[in-house]
Amino acid sequence: MKYSYYSATTIPQNIVGQQIPLGNIPISFINENGASDIPILFSVVEATESAIQNVITGVNSVTTTSTENTVFLVASQKVTYNIIKSSGTWGSMSLSPTYAFASILSTDGDTVTIQFDASVALSGDYSSIDYDDQDYLTSGINGFVGSYEIDLLEDSTDVGTFNVEIFPTVQIRKICPENTLNFAWLNRSGGWSSFALECKYVKGFSIGKQKTYKTASDVIRNSQLDEVYQTYSLIAEGLTTFELDLLSSLRTSIQAYLYNEDSLYFDIPILIDARSFETYGNRQRQPDRNMSFNFRIATQEVIQTQ
Repeated sequence: MKYSYYSATTIPQNIVGQQIPLGNIPISFINENGASDIPILFSVVEATESAIQNVITGVNSVTTTSTENTVFLVASQKVTYNIIKSSGTWGSMSLSPTYAFASILSTDGDTVTIQFDASVALSGDYSSIDYDDQDYLTSGINGFVGSYEIDLLEDSTDVGTFNVEIFPTVQIRKICPENTLNFAWLNRSGGWSSFALECKYVKGFSIGKQKTYKTASDVIRNSQLDEVYQTYSLIAEGLTTFELDLLSSLRTSIQAYLYNEDSLYFDIPILIDARSFETYGNRQRQPDRNMSFNFRIATQEVIQTQ
C-alpha cells in the first residue's frame, strides 16, 4: 500500500527517497517459543519515489501458488513459504544466489517449502533492562539487513522470484501473546509505529449519561445508558528506555488502534487518555522502568433501553 503523507516534523532530505522507517526503528517482537507471529506495523519511504509504504510483518507461514513473492521481515523474524505447483510435481529445486538466511527445507510432490530466517546466532538476551557488557548486543542482530532478489530454480531453470526486504531493529523482545495488547498509531513523522505491550490490565466501562426512573413500588431502575465505552487500565513493568520513549509517542497520536485477532489487522480504534500517561523519571533504577495509562475502545457500546 502506498500513501502520500503528512508530518508534524520536517522530513529530512536524507530520508526522502530511501528505505528508512518513518518514526522509530521497529522493535522485533517474537513469542516466548521463538515464533514470529507477533504483528509489527511500520512505514518506510520507498527508494524510487516520495511515497510511503506501510509494512506489516508477523506471519509464521504462507501457502501460495504464486512464484513471485515479496517478503518483509524485521531482523530476528522468520517466515516459511509453501509454494504449490499449479500442475504436476516439482523437480530439483534450488535458490540463486544463495544466502545464509534463505534455504529450501523440503520438496514434496507439488509443494516446495522455503524458509527465510533473518535471525543470527544470539549470545545475549538483548534487553537493556539487565545490561551486561558480556552479552548485550555482541553478535550483530542486524547482520542480514538489506534488500535481496532471490530466484527460485527448478532443474536449474528460473521459475520464480522472491524480493526480500529485511529491516533493522534496535531490540528483540520475547513476549507472551496471551498477556499482550498490540498497539499501532500514527506517529509525528507521518508514518505508523506499533508496539506489542506485555502488561497487566483491567477492563471496565465508562458511562457518559444515565437516565433512571422509579417504579410504583419505589424501585429505581435504569431507563437508558448513553455513551458507554469499554475501557482499559494497564501497567507494564521492566521496560527499556527506548521502549518507554517509543510508547510515549502513542500519547500524542491522533489515530491509534489495537490489533484484531479476528480480522488479523490493526482495526480496533482506541482513544488514549493522555493525562493518565506515566513513564520513568530521572532517578529510577533500570528494573523500575514502568509505564501506566488508560484508554477506551472508540466504538460505542450498544446498550438496551426500556
